[in-house]
Amino acid sequence: MGDVVVAGAGALGAFAALALQERGLSVTLCDPWEPGHPRATSSSETRVIRAIYGHDRFYADWAWRALEIWERFEATVGRQLLHRTGVLWLEREDDGYAAAGLGVLEGLGLPVERLEPSEISRRFSAVRTDGLRFGVLEPRMGTLRARAAVRLAVALFVRRGGRLLRGAAVPEDASGRLQSVRVGQERLAADSFVFACGPWLPHVFAELDGFIRVRRAEELYFGVPEGSRDFDEDCLPAWVEIGSFYGIPAVEGRAFKVGIDRPGDEIDPSSGDRVLAAWAIPEVRAYLAERFPALAAAPLVDSRVCTYEVTPDEHLLVDRHPRHENVMLLGGGSGHAFKLAPMLGAYAADLLTGVLSDTEPRFRLAHRQPRGWRAP
Repeated sequence: MGDVVVAGAGALGAFAALALQERGLSVTLCDPWEPGHPRATSSSETRVIRAIYGHDRFYADWAWRALEIWERFEATVGRQLLHRTGVLWLEREDDGYAAAGLGVLEGLGLPVERLEPSEISRRFSAVRTDGLRFGVLEPRMGTLRARAAVRLAVALFVRRGGRLLRGAAVPEDASGRLQSVRVGQERLAADSFVFACGPWLPHVFAELDGFIRVRRAEELYFGVPEGSRDFDEDCLPAWVEIGSFYGIPAVEGRAFKVGIDRPGDEIDPSSGDRVLAAWAIPEVRAYLAERFPALAAAPLVDSRVCTYEVTPDEHLLVDRHPRHENVMLLGGGSGHAFKLAPMLGAYAADLLTGVLSDTEPRFRLAHRQPRGWRAP
C-alpha cells in the first residue's frame, strides 16, 4: 500500500480516487478548478446512459454493470442522479447501429424492445417517425445528472478522509518511475499516480498529442410548449439518432436538450470560448422541424459547448504510461466515458494495485487503428 496522487477531479478522476481509497490507499485528488467547473468534460447537467454499442458486446456489458454501480452510488450519497427515462434509438436503416445493438442486448438477456414506427408514435406522441425503419427502446436506461454526480463523488471522497487540492499536477522530470508532481507551490511525492485530466491529458504528456484530439460538442436547450407534458421525463425517453443528434427530455422540468452527435472543430480546453457555432442553431432547428415538430419554433433557452477527447478509434484509454511504470493514464472519453466512470475508476485502481495484470487491449495506448465516428 502507499500514497497515490490522482490528477483531475472530473468523473473518471473522482471515481478512481474513491476506488483507490476503498482499497486502503492514501489518496490526494487535485484539479486546477472546482469539481464540476464549466470547462470540464463532465460538467454538463445531464448525460445519457445507454447499453447499445452496435455490435460491441464488451461495452454493452460494461454499461449495464455501470448502471448497477450508479444505483449503489445514489443510495450512498442519498440523492437521485439516475433518471430512468429509457433510451429510444431512432433507426433509419434495417442493419444500422441500433439494429446491431438490439441483437447484442437480446443475446445478453438485457431488457430491450423493438418498436415499429406506429408504436413509437402511439407511445411517444412528440416524435414524428418520417424516414424511420423502426426504433429500439432500452427501457431501464436513461439520464444521469452529470455535474451533480461529480461534485457528490468528490464530496464523498473528502468525507472519507481524502485530500483535495486546487491546482494542476505537473510531473517532475523522471526516468522510469515518476517520483513527484508539482501542484502550485507544493511538491507531492507518491508511490503511484493517476492522470485523469480529460482534455488536458495531451498538455501534460507529449506522447498523447495527436492521439487525443480535443473537439467541440454543441448542446442546445429549448423551452417546451406551454401546458404540454409531451416532453416531460415520464412521457418521453432520452433518444439517439446515431451520427446526427441525440437528446434528453425535460428532466426535473428543465429544457429539452439536443446534442449534435459528431465532434466539431478543435478547441483549447482552457482558453477556448464556449460560444455556439453559427451553423448549430439552424441545423438543429431543421432537425426539430422534422423529428419533434412541436419544438420547431421553440425558443433557445440555454446552450453549451462541451468537449470530446477523441481517440483514433473512439475506445477509451486505461493504460500505464510508456515511460513511467507507476503512472496510469485514464481518459480519451470520445463522448461516451461518463456513464462508465464508476467502472473505469475501479478498473484503473485494480490495474494500479496489481489486482489486474494487464489492461483490456482496446484500452491500450499502442496499436490503435482509426475508424469512423460511431461505427457499429
